[in-house]
Amino acid sequence: MPKKRRTKASFTTATFSERFRFGPGRRSSFTLEAMGVSRPDYMYYGLGPDTQKGELMRYGQDRLQGRLTFETRPTTGTRCPATAAAPQLPRLRG
Repeated sequence: MPKKRRTKASFTTATFSERFRFGPGRRSSFTLEAMGVSRPDYMYYGLGPDTQKGELMRYGQDRLQGRLTFETRPTTGTRCPATAAAPQLPRLRG
């Protein structure tokens, strides 16, 4: 019986976040966030219940996502956030 070959899958994740405060009493802020993921180890066997193990296909994916948030606090008990987000931008590798 042949030995199963194990592959070492490694993926990378990075996140960046920075907040800039401004205004009277520094009650307002902009927050910039970015996230990236590179993952080379997804598996695809096909569609339906009759797929075979031999039909295994591997592929990778790189994703990039960003978000910008504006937040203000007019009073101590009030918080008003507004967020704009870029959709995930995937790139598949086969």
